[in-house]
Amino acid sequence: MWDRLKRVLGIGSGTRDSDEIIDSLYGSVVNRNLYFHLFIIIYELIMLFSISLRPGGPFVKPRRTAYFLLYLALILATACVVAGQAWIGRKKGSHRCYFRIEYGYMVFFSFWGLAITLNDQLGGNGLTVYNYVMLIMAIMSMMKPWKTALLFLGDFLLLNLLLPYFPDPGGLDHAYNNLMNSLFLSLAAIVINASLYNSRIQAKRDEMTINRQYRQIEAANQMLSQEALSEALTNLGNRNRFEKTIQAFEFDKQGCGTLGCIYIDVNGLHEINNHLGHQAGARMLKTISDIFQEYFDSQDIFRIGGDEFVILCKNVGRGDLEHRTEQVRRRTEEAGFFLSTGLEWRESALDIEDVIQKGRESHAGE
Repeated sequence: MWDRLKRVLGIGSGTRDSDEIIDSLYGSVVNRNLYFHLFIIIYELIMLFSISLRPGGPFVKPRRTAYFLLYLALILATACVVAGQAWIGRKKGSHRCYFRIEYGYMVFFSFWGLAITLNDQLGGNGLTVYNYVMLIMAIMSMMKPWKTALLFLGDFLLLNLLLPYFPDPGGLDHAYNNLMNSLFLSLAAIVINASLYNSRIQAKRDEMTINRQYRQIEAANQMLSQEALSEALTNLGNRNRFEKTIQAFEFDKQGCGTLGCIYIDVNGLHEINNHLGHQAGARMLKTISDIFQEYFDSQDIFRIGGDEFVILCKNVGRGDLEHRTEQVRRRTEEAGFFLSTGLEWRESALDIEDVIQKGRESHAGE
């Protein structure tokens, strides 16, 4: 029971991730708080204007002067908060400072409501302002519930300690009624604030969990897609990707001025596997594939069989393609291996399957 109460009030390890969540809530509360602050400024300006128009003006009586000064103080404090938060908002990673200012404003607002309520008592106006200030704070505050609870209970105690010094003008004793009404309102505000705070925290936690899981699923899908389209040994495109590339080219040839195909057969792979073992054959293929990638984009190179490779090049001149092919053959021979190659290049009639077929045929006739 105690552990559950601590979690509800935001005490201890039960909310160890709440700071991160509060930071993530910044984007959703910043506009809400701005509108609230602007509303406060506009409404208090109206109150200043209306009290100034009353007979005798705002300074005719001490009580009216107190109202005027309190309205002015709230306007100035709220304007400073708006300006400060706007300035801080331009800085990266300033969310914690933003919320500290907001927490300070909530404390000021609570004591402002207390001061207005005490001034109201001198006119027999009851606890109206105290009630709505407590409810507004219960709804708006993003402080941890235990902090808000301490603030509300502190307001309650301070109010009832000071009320005897602000007697009813009619001489009536409202001490008991004020005590019970303010106690009920303070406890209700604590419950409302804790409920709303935990609901916001849980909703944001769920959102973050869903986003995290989505990113994990997306990463896993990308990995699976990569594995499905890539050959594990060389990390080049496999036959599946080769066929998808052909289909994509047939679907959209826009922007392709020339098309070249190099068809390659690695000589001696079977003999190396038989005499030296498959590890030696794997090293041979890895060495050759690395050489290919020095001269061609890895996305254009496909291993379509055990010792068969195809390189597809768009918008590469014939001379450049022939030069690169020769360089690959030379580098491969320096590494101790040999290739059979066939090349087909076109700048018209760009039928990719026919280009590949002609490249295969020229390789066979090499």
